[in-house]
Parts: sequence; structure tokens; C-alpha cells
Amino acid sequence: MWHTTERRLGHTPLISGRSDRASGRVVAGLCVLVFVCGLGMLAALVPVGHGLTPKGGGWFVPSVVGGVFTLHPLLVAVPWAACFVLGLLDWRRPWQVGQLDLLALAGFFPATMLLSDDFCEDGLGLAAVCLGWLFCRMLGAAFGAWPMPKLCPSVSSRRLGLVVLVLLAVRIGSLAGGNIVDVGRASSLGAWRVLHGLPLYGAVSWQWPGAGRIYRPDSYGPFAYYAYLPFAIVFPPASAPVLAVLATLVPAACFDVLTLVGLCRLGRRLGGRPLARAFAFAYLLYPFPDLSLMAETNDALIAALCVWAVVVGAERPAVRGLLMAAAALTKFLPALLALQFLGVRRGRYRYALTLAASLAAMLAWPVVTSGPARFLGSTLGYQLVQRGGGVQFSIWTYLPHPVLAARPVLAAALVLLALSPMLRPRAGDPRKDAALAAALLIGAQLLLGYWFYSYLTWCYPLLIIAIIQAPPDHEAAQNKCDYTPLAWVAVAYSSTCEEHMMTYPASPNDVNPNRVRPDSSQFWAGGVATAVVAALIALVGILVCRWTLGIPILAPASEGAWGSAHTGEYVLVAACVALVAAGLLYLLVLSTPQPGMFFGWLMGLATLAAVVYPFSTSAPLDQKFATAVVDLVIGVAIMSLLSAVSARAVRVRRSGPPSQPGQPGQPGQPGQGVGYAPDQRTYEPTQPINAPRDPGAQQWR
Repeated sequence: MWHTTERRLGHTPLISGRSDRASGRVVAGLCVLVFVCGLGMLAALVPVGHGLTPKGGGWFVPSVVGGVFTLHPLLVAVPWAACFVLGLLDWRRPWQVGQLDLLALAGFFPATMLLSDDFCEDGLGLAAVCLGWLFCRMLGAAFGAWPMPKLCPSVSSRRLGLVVLVLLAVRIGSLAGGNIVDVGRASSLGAWRVLHGLPLYGAVSWQWPGAGRIYRPDSYGPFAYYAYLPFAIVFPPASAPVLAVLATLVPAACFDVLTLVGLCRLGRRLGGRPLARAFAFAYLLYPFPDLSLMAETNDALIAALCVWAVVVGAERPAVRGLLMAAAALTKFLPALLALQFLGVRRGRYRYALTLAASLAAMLAWPVVTSGPARFLGSTLGYQLVQRGGGVQFSIWTYLPHPVLAARPVLAAALVLLALSPMLRPRAGDPRKDAALAAALLIGAQLLLGYWFYSYLTWCYPLLIIAIIQAPPDHEAAQNKCDYTPLAWVAVAYSSTCEEHMMTYPASPNDVNPNRVRPDSSQFWAGGVATAVVAALIALVGILVCRWTLGIPILAPASEGAWGSAHTGEYVLVAACVALVAAGLLYLLVLSTPQPGMFFGWLMGLATLAAVVYPFSTSAPLDQKFATAVVDLVIGVAIMSLLSAVSARAVRVRRSGPPSQPGQPGQPGQPGQGVGYAPDQRTYEPTQPINAPRDPGAQQWR
């Protein structure tokens, strides 16, 4: 028998909500496409910078700091940006505010490329906008003015572990394309000086064995050198060149691993293994911690100390005090976090006592060997006055002079924000603690007179703790009809959900009660409309490239990436490809299971072939890239439009209730041929799982 539950009163059909989500996913996909294509054009058309003269003399080439990431952005940075955005984009809720958080994090990709191309003002302006948005978001989340941001990996939890292993392999392999800068060498050489009883502060430069001199190596806090002491003992800088490289590489790798382990441990505590994997995925997917590792800097040390300070929480206030003292005496800005954790009521006195004792112990050697004046002049004096007084890598350099009065106001506001938890003490919430800590570090970076993209390593792990959620696999299983891209089967299921009924066959022979077929007229009308859109995209792409950008793509007079092909032929081919794709999808639906999966793979591979082919020709690079971008837009548009058409152009043929057991269906009645034959054995009908039990209801017997 067939058991059907009636639709609840006031139940709203799901078609409008589903169509809104489908249109939102299309818009989100187009936004991602525009972002990646714009980033690709920036990488292809703007040459890498050749360096600039910093304030005070010398020569600095920012493009070499990121290694292959900034030297070859079209091959490394642009694909990495696409993977990052697609990996954390929430396709289920495309209109949530959290997508702007992802956009702000992705905004540092073009900012880094602009800095590497010697466009400091534009790059710093974009970075300041992204930092400002993240600062406001984290501050609002920490004080409850905004709900806690939520970003989750687009990969399911079952596959997330494998993806994390792949990202780990990529991170290890990226070390081959790195470029060592003087930051890690200064810390390693400072540790060597501490071992030999030499003063840390007061010298203009130190001699690095076999690599020239390092200027202003004493501008960091003393713990930036203490942390390298174990590695300086095993790999002394004055030894062989291989050991000298390991003296900076091994510490950077250890700090990176400590940060990752801290994120995984906190994720296990807050949300189990899925959240731990999500934290690891988000950390490994973002390139800027990897850039710090490739450059072998000490920036990951700040990240590791701050993450573990959140991990220990209020359970170990003495350990937190030690970690905060170490972070404050590494780059000084985390001193704001040391003030923030004074607001935790539990163990406050133990925390404050350990913090003060640790600060005094770490400052003893610099004060004794160099003196207070040299220590303050080399560190805070150099960072705030000489280096931070106005250089190319400061957003304040390019602002009008009256605006500079905002810097002390911002500094005072940050101190008050750091002390604000003392006015409203609460039990330690790791996510809110991480959100406030991230806001303080971001605000301090806005205050700096010198900013570089490696500083993102300090605050990004804290952002992960605050905004990353585990993939909602259980929600995806319960709302399968909302997430299937084409899925005719999902449309049938959604129609069942729409009427809020669940039907179950009363025998093994009663299967597939609702037959779903594409509506030919609507489907092919949508296919023709898709062909028109594809043709217009091809035409607009050619016009933009040839007339706006001056790239002779597909020009008959000059041979382009496709030879001497004419514009009309290319437009016609785009329309024909759309019609062929529509016919292919129609056949897949009629003949194969999971047609959406097969269609996605076929269209994805075909689009990839169309994008890669221009690079096999002998045309100039700008023509190859422009042709590939136009092909990519056409392929994505065809796939997304046909997916949207297929979700609506369907007919659901409902089979009526089968006849009573022992009574075959009568000709001309609904359900003919469905049900039991007289010679079949009867079955006890199943009950719907979502129907409440009624003790007084009539029982089937």
C-alpha cells in the first residue's frame, strides 16, 4: 500500500527559494570568474617590478620576496587564488555576509601582485580596505554586535582529510621555489650571538657567513632570537652553507607545524575531527603562511604563540602568560593581546604574575649587555621613527597630512579595546577571544608605518578560529534536493518535498513511482537562449579585447591565437557549441544515471581544452591569454545556464496509488500495471517515518 502524509497547513512551496539559491549560485560563480580573470589579466599584462629605493638608501626588490608566487604570478598566484576562493565559497548560502569576508581575504592576492609590480600606493590602498573590513567584522563578532562569521570548506568532511594531505604535499614541494630573505637570517645570527655572549642591540649590521651583511638586524624583540637558540646549536650559522640554510629553514618549518597542530587541537575540542580538518584545510589553502615559510622568516612564530595562547585558554593561565610575553617580545604588537587576556577572570593573578616575570626575564640579557637606551633605540625607536616615519610600504605616506592625526587616535582606541574585556569579564570563549585578538592585530597593522603581506601570517590563524566552520554534511544529506546541480532525480524529490509527502512502496516491485522527464519545449527553448548568450559573450569578448585593450584577438588582418579566424565564425561556433552541449545533456538525462555529474565532467574537460589550446600556438602571450579568457567565460556560461535551465524544464509524471492487494489495476485507471498480482504474497505496509503515530487510527490488516 502507499501511505501519504498530507502537507502541513501554511507550508510554503520550495520552488521560489530553490530558484533564488540557483540564481545566487550562478551570480556567485560569475563573480568568482570575474575575480580570477581580472587577476589573470593583472598578472599577464603588468610586468613584475624591478625594485625600488627605500627610505634611507639601499635597494629593495619586493617581487623576489614571494619567490615563484610573485615572480611568476600567472602560473602560481592566479591558480592558487582560484583554488582558495572556490575552496571556501559557500554555494549553499551565496548571499550571506560571510562571502564578503572571503572576498576581503582574497583581496590580498591582487594587493600582493601590485606591491610586487612596484605599484605601492594602489597595493597598500587595497590592502588597507581589506584589513579595515576584517577589523570591523572581527570587532563586531567579538562584542556580539554581529553574528559570528561562518565560512566552511566546499569539500565534504569525508574527502577533506585527503585534500589536507594533498595540500601538505604542496606545501612541502613549495619550498623548492622559495627565496630566503634576511629576516630569518637575522634571528638565526642573533641566537648565535647570544650563545657566544655578544650583545644583541646597537650594531648597524651583522656579517652573515658567505652572504654579505645584514642591515638593521636588531630591530626585533629578544624572543625573536631566543626562539632560534636550539636551532643555532644544531645548525650554527658559521658552518657549512647547507647547515646555514637549515639554520633558517628548520625553525620556520617548526613554527608552521606548531601553528597547524594548535589549530587542529583546538578544532578537535570545539567541533571534533571535521572542524579540525576544516581548520587545517583553511590554513594550508591560504598562500601567505606558505610565503613566510618559503622566505624562511620568523612571522610564523607570532602565529604559533597566539594560536597556542587561545588553545590553553583559561585552563592554564601561567602558560598563557608565558606565551603572551614571548609574543610581545618578538614583534611588540602582540602586547595588545597580552592586555586582552587580562580580562579573563579565571586565573587572572597567576596570568599577570607569569606575564610580568617572563617579560623581566627575557629583557634581562638585552638590558645588561646593550643598555636600555640602545635597546629602545634599535627596536621601538627604529620601528616607529626611522622605518615607520614614512616609507613606500606605509599607507600613511600617501594620505594627506591632516589625516595623520588619526594615528594616535587609532593607537589609543586599540589600547582601550584591548583593556575592554576587563570591564565585562566573561568565561573564555575561544572563538570570541580569537576574533578580538585578530581585530587587535589587524588594527595594529593598520597603524604601522611599514606593512608587508608577510604580516598576514600573524592574524590569519586567529581568523580561521573565528570564522571557519565544519562542512555541514548532515544538512546536505537532509536537503539533498537543494544542492543537486541538475539532478532530475532531485527535482522529483523536491516536488515530493514541496507537497510534504513521503511515499513508500508496499512491495519490492513498486519502485520509481514518480517518473521525471525533461520538458522538451522548455528545455530546447532554454538551449537556444543559451546559444544566443554564448554568441553574445564571444562577440563582447572580442570587441573588448580588440577595441578596448588593443589586443588583436581573432583579427583577420593579423594572425591571432586561432589563426586567421573571423569574428563571425567564432561567434557562430560558440552558439553551435551551446546547442551541442544542450543535446548532450538531454541524451545524458534520458540514458544515464547521475547525468549532472557526467555533464559537469564533460563540460569541464572541454572548457579546459579550449582554454589550454591557445597556449600551444605561436601567437604573442597577450593574445593567447585573451583568447583563453574568452573561451573560459563561454564554457562556464554554457555550463551554468544549462544547469539552471535543466532544473526547471522538467515534467513529473505521478503514478497513482496501486490497487488493493489481490486486485490488479484496472485498465484506464491511475496506477495501471502497478501493485500486486493476485498470485503475489502480501506485505505488511511500512509507515512513513515523518508521520506522527495516532493510537486511534485504523490499522491495516
